[in-house]
Amino acid sequence: MVTLTELELMNYRCFEHHRLLLRENTVLVGSNNAGKSTVVEALKLLSLVSERYKSANYSLAPTDLGIPEGESGITPSLDGIDFVEASLCYHYGRPPAKIVGRFSNGTAINIYLSTDRFMFATVEHPESGVIANKAAARRVSIPLIRVLDNIGPLSAEETVLSDTH
Repeated sequence: MVTLTELELMNYRCFEHHRLLLRENTVLVGSNNAGKSTVVEALKLLSLVSERYKSANYSLAPTDLGIPEGESGITPSLDGIDFVEASLCYHYGRPPAKIVGRFSNGTAINIYLSTDRFMFATVEHPESGVIANKAAARRVSIPLIRVLDNIGPLSAEETVLSDTH
């Protein structure tokens, strides 16, 4: 079974450069303003690409995001996604922000984001390189990524139903 094993964030929100190693089930715990929501947002963007990379139209990368010339990828819409562009880049720096998800089979998703709600994503296979079209994408195995939203402690109005659940 192919799993997401690593998440790398570069120039993304509160992270200048940070790498998280992941397991099949990973729980994020930390103090306020530690970056947990940023990691969840990055995972949601990876989820968007993992759902659409086999059926989306592929096009050449834009020249203004620092993506190697001639690479192809997809541009999933961020419509309907709660996404604040103003604080996208580390210390309000210049785009792109970059998210990389690496999988146990050596495949990677590279996401490039700009402050105008534009996202470009490439899928990279260890043997065939950057995927250039739907036909090649269908031969690559990337699992769907499911992200459970933030969970907090019980509020005063909630009741514990059972000590065992």
